[in-house]
Amino acid sequence: MNWKTRLTIAVWGAVLAAAPGPAHALDDASEGKRLAVQWCASCHLVTPDQASASADAPPFMTIAKRSEEALDRLPFFLTDPHPKMPNFSLSRQEIGDIVAYIRSLKPKP
Repeated sequence: MNWKTRLTIAVWGAVLAAAPGPAHALDDASEGKRLAVQWCASCHLVTPDQASASADAPPFMTIAKRSEEALDRLPFFLTDPHPKMPNFSLSRQEIGDIVAYIRSLKPKP
C-alpha cells in the first residue's frame, strides 16, 4: 500500500470517527436532565419550572433553539468549558446525555 492510500484511509478514518452517528441513540436525555440540574442549574435555567438562575447564562431552552450546527458543537464546547463554568470534568457519556437533554427541549415544529 502506497503512502497516498494510507493517508486517504487515515483521513477518512478520522472524519468518520468524528462524525455524529448512531451514538446519539445511546444518549439518555433523562440522565442529562439529572446531570444538568446537578451541575448547570446554579447558572442556567435547565428546566422550565426552575425558579431562578444567573442572568448572564443562557437558559437551556434558549440553547435548544439554536441551529443544528450549533447543537452539534455543544459536545466540543462541554469538553473544554468556558472560564466561568465550575471546575468539573464530564465523561463523553455525560456530555452526550446533557446534549440529548438540551436537544429534547427543542420546540417541535
